[in-house]
Amino acid sequence: MSKMSVSLSPEQYLRYPVEVSPVARSERTESQQAGRANENIVHRCRKSDYSVRYENPWVDALRSARFETIRPAADLEVLKCCEDVIIKYCVPIVDVMNSVVLKNNVPTLRLSRSQESTVGYPIALMYSGIQDSYPLSETARVQIDQWHKRTVLRDNGRERLESQPPDWTKVNKCFAVVVFLPPGELVLDDICVEHRNVHIRDANLRHAFHTLMITIENTRAVVGILTDEKTSLIVDYLSCCYDEDLPMLTSVSTSVTGLRILISSFIYAEADAWDLVRIHPFAAPRLLQGTALDKTSLKDLLDDSQVRKKRWFSDFDLYTMQRVPEFWYKFADWRRHVRDEGLKHLIGAGMTITFEPDAFARRFGLLRSPYPYRTLPQETTDSILTHRERRPRNATLDAAIRSSEDVTLVVHEPIRIGPEHFSQVFSAYVTGCNELVCVKLFDERFFCIPEVDDDECVIGPCEERLGSLHYSEDLARHEECVYHRLSALQGRLLPHCYGFHLFTLPDGWQCYGLVMEKIEGPPIKEIFKTNSQAVQVSLISQMRHGVRALRAAGISQRDWHLNQILCSLRSHDRPEIVFIDFGFSEMYVGDENGTPTTHDLVDVWGLLCLRLGVEDEILDQYWIPPVEYEY
Repeated sequence: MSKMSVSLSPEQYLRYPVEVSPVARSERTESQQAGRANENIVHRCRKSDYSVRYENPWVDALRSARFETIRPAADLEVLKCCEDVIIKYCVPIVDVMNSVVLKNNVPTLRLSRSQESTVGYPIALMYSGIQDSYPLSETARVQIDQWHKRTVLRDNGRERLESQPPDWTKVNKCFAVVVFLPPGELVLDDICVEHRNVHIRDANLRHAFHTLMITIENTRAVVGILTDEKTSLIVDYLSCCYDEDLPMLTSVSTSVTGLRILISSFIYAEADAWDLVRIHPFAAPRLLQGTALDKTSLKDLLDDSQVRKKRWFSDFDLYTMQRVPEFWYKFADWRRHVRDEGLKHLIGAGMTITFEPDAFARRFGLLRSPYPYRTLPQETTDSILTHRERRPRNATLDAAIRSSEDVTLVVHEPIRIGPEHFSQVFSAYVTGCNELVCVKLFDERFFCIPEVDDDECVIGPCEERLGSLHYSEDLARHEECVYHRLSALQGRLLPHCYGFHLFTLPDGWQCYGLVMEKIEGPPIKEIFKTNSQAVQVSLISQMRHGVRALRAAGISQRDWHLNQILCSLRSHDRPEIVFIDFGFSEMYVGDENGTPTTHDLVDVWGLLCLRLGVEDEILDQYWIPPVEYEY
């Protein structure tokens, strides 16, 4: 396979398999070495801390760049079998960091090696700056020491440095030192940590460790790694307290974490602390847009007679509410008043409601993805399409809805009605059609919102609390986007949707909502434990492939709970999964500097394990591994 004929995502490149030479010295298994490491090697650092502090954020950041591609600098087959460990492991890291991770206005990451004849082992140095090689001159070391005298600040959970170099092109910075041993040479039984001393029985291993520590000192690196490609010993100054000189020592097996991922995770953590990276494992904060109002406009906004005329959350300017507490108080009073009025006229059986067909599309811009739907693997296509007969769409209902400018429906039965819900749900009959449908209304009077009398010390100031205020048009737009994007799956994985309309309730209140197929069947939690294991396995498989179908379309549910997963009982021998409720979903429409990862797979796995009590052995057997776009 030629390097010119393939492009890989950053994570695929770093995880591309390598061949490790046979163990030369030790016949111990990796599991025995890793087990011994828990007793002797881990010093002031739990084994799980590495994943939490370094690997997990790094992998999430990599997956945020999953739609970017890299052409490897070396032929992949050569890279896989290369005997030069520095080329095999370090060249891909430098490629990924420079192509995807580092900002454009900072020096590129560079790779240097010490002469093997001098120290006995290959040593890789990964650094940025103007100097062509390490070790640094004394002047350069003093320069780095000056910038290492720093104060760590917190910014959205990430470490940030109080001072930054004014010009990165004039600063030499070593991010990591890696010393490579022959496979099998790093025997953890030979190493023991007592108090602040590291004792190593084997002379060659002791020399390699001493070389690593001297190189760290000469280059002012914050991380050093001693590895034999099977096991890695990490000398970590990143995790130590800044008033102590003793680093944290821990070991990681390459069977758990690949060596490229291990090395690059520390480089990313340090580069992120210096604000040098352009991809992050989290979404960018929502911008607050608006303009300051003059005193006359504010006076009009605070007038009670004007406030009572408002009918939508969007009639209140969010920017002003976040900056003028009095205006927020007016909004809260208005909302309390309309909620109390709404509670006097809750939707009940027999009520007549009218709606203006397709009014939402005429009044608001619709959300559409510019990207094509990804081709599903055959096993997923079989699960959600081939093996499921499509429920027929009601053409009479379509005609009845579009036959008039005002359509009437009669409530049959409330399903979820009342305050503290983002939607009011009930079954109904549309005039001119005898099929029972499900109606979902986004009635803002009953939305969950921050209250004025919440404890500001606990909940936060108003400008932060109102950042989570939801608008009915946003929820309707998200839901409409999903049904449009997954129109081919309506009648199978999703209910049929019969449009988004403007509804007028008997008390005169108006709200947007949708009419959809009513699924004859309970939520999954009501039938899961009462069925055989074969049925449970079928439901697990359907859920897994259903999530993949959403992610292939660029959709993230973001609000998974068991009541959103219904089981259609049309086929009594095989209940069929149907997903509903997409008001809080997100659609991938493109991102700058990466695409933050989603948590759909983890959330659904958690529902199965924690809420339905599915055993891990069953999930391990039937939960197919994800493809990259599912992140």
